[in-house]
Amino acid sequence: MLLKAGPGIIHSTLHGIVMHVVHSLALSQCSGLIIDSTFSPSITGDELFAGNPVRQFTDGAGDEIIASAATAAAGSGGATDSSLLSPYAQLAQILADLNQPKMRFSFGLRSKTTSAVTFIASSYTRGGAASTLNPQALMEYKDELQSSASFAHDSPQEALSAVESIAQLFLRIMDNSAYTDGRSNSWRARWTTLVTSSTFVFNPAVQPRAFALLGKLASYDEVDDDLLYQTLATLRGALATFGDTDESLPISVLICLVSMVGNLPSDSSYLAPMFWLAIGILQIGNIPLYKVGLELLAKVLRALDNCGAFQPENGDGFEDFLMSAR
Repeated sequence: MLLKAGPGIIHSTLHGIVMHVVHSLALSQCSGLIIDSTFSPSITGDELFAGNPVRQFTDGAGDEIIASAATAAAGSGGATDSSLLSPYAQLAQILADLNQPKMRFSFGLRSKTTSAVTFIASSYTRGGAASTLNPQALMEYKDELQSSASFAHDSPQEALSAVESIAQLFLRIMDNSAYTDGRSNSWRARWTTLVTSSTFVFNPAVQPRAFALLGKLASYDEVDDDLLYQTLATLRGALATFGDTDESLPISVLICLVSMVGNLPSDSSYLAPMFWLAIGILQIGNIPLYKVGLELLAKVLRALDNCGAFQPENGDGFEDFLMSAR
């Protein structure tokens, strides 16, 4: 909810918190493993770890899983198949991904190496008073703080895209094979409850982000018509005031709907009319809405086709089916 919000120090701090959480989760899986000495320094931005996280994790007997993963990565141009990695190494891969430029950009960071972790660690003069800042460390961090301020001018879709990227990373953590004992499901259920409590309560700062998150979470379970109805009701209210307020809310609701459509039951009463909803969004003529509306249109058509809606036995074909839904 705080992603890319506030000054640069908040961006770096949030990134550092997530790095430490993933680091702790990885260490909780390290029983019997030997950790390369570059693993811990990597959390402060060490490029050695980010370059090849797979090599950091071996066990005393020479774990063949790691070797297989490295071979598979070499054969696929460097991409590692996470299914070949141990739970420990999967989390290590996520830790490395967090330090990549694209992911750092999602947190509102531009620098490839500067992080809150390195800044805080080096910000106090050794042997001096606790309140004595190291001038050199402060100067090195100054560019990060200034460049991060420009993220306040991101378009709504760019900000929501960052929320989706981080949400997808968290879902990757929950899908880790170490948590197949039910913890991942309980975590997702708890997260969904927290998100839903914010989704349908008007709040210009939080509500758009909550909808973007709800869409990601909805892609894991079948969506019922009640949830879809509440989402459509929010979209109706957002479009009623469109032009007078920030466009983040209607865009976020549409992003959520794009994710929901693929998990609607085949007998949902909303699936066919969603085609005409997408057409209506396109006809508004707003470019940001048009982009998301086009995604929704494509997703609805694929969902209808997968349900067999355009088969001859279900009517007179594509045109007649959609016109009857209209």
